Amino acid sequence: MYMSIKIISVIFLLFFLSIPLYSQAKSWDDLLEEANTFYQQGKLQDSIRLTKEALVLAEKEFGPDKPEVVLCLNTLAYLYHIQGRESEAEAFSRRALDIVENRPGPEDIDVAAALNNLAEICKAQKKYQEAESFYKRALKIVEEDPTSGDSTIAMILKNMVALYNEMGRAEEAKVFQGRLEKITDVNSE
Repeated sequence: MYMSIKIISVIFLLFFLSIPLYSQAKSWDDLLEEANTFYQQGKLQDSIRLTKEALVLAEKEFGPDKPEVVLCLNTLAYLYHIQGRESEAEAFSRRALDIVENRPGPEDIDVAAALNNLAEICKAQKKYQEAESFYKRALKIVEEDPTSGDSTIAMILKNMVALYNEMGRAEEAKVFQGRLEKITDVNSE
């Protein structure tokens, strides 16, 4: 009798100890939200850790080539980029680009966003030719996509102006600056 009470007590104890563990399980988007909170608090390492956990959960829940995974990859790329850890940022950004390029089509607006992100990382690494190529592809996509607004086009043009100025190609920077000013003038009217 004493033994069975002891076994029941142990089972009962294990059951109640497991409830808090189960209730603490978080979804991938909960982890991303918490990672964002850490980012806003300046706790980048905690933000990276939680974003990596979110990535693992998103891959398990949705598969390796879904938008949720791309969101985690882009978040990690950004977090590494702002720390100057460009090679790690580039790896995550390239993986995100590979996924979106193989989805709806190579001219999808998500591809343009991924190209712009990767261009920014390449620019930071002084891989100017690659950055220029990525920006040009992104710009072509958004200019041909009727759903992309002027603000998206303006963002890429602004990035291209900065790239050409950094490269010492002032004449080309002026051309894109002129295009940027036309967009901003139209929108300010």
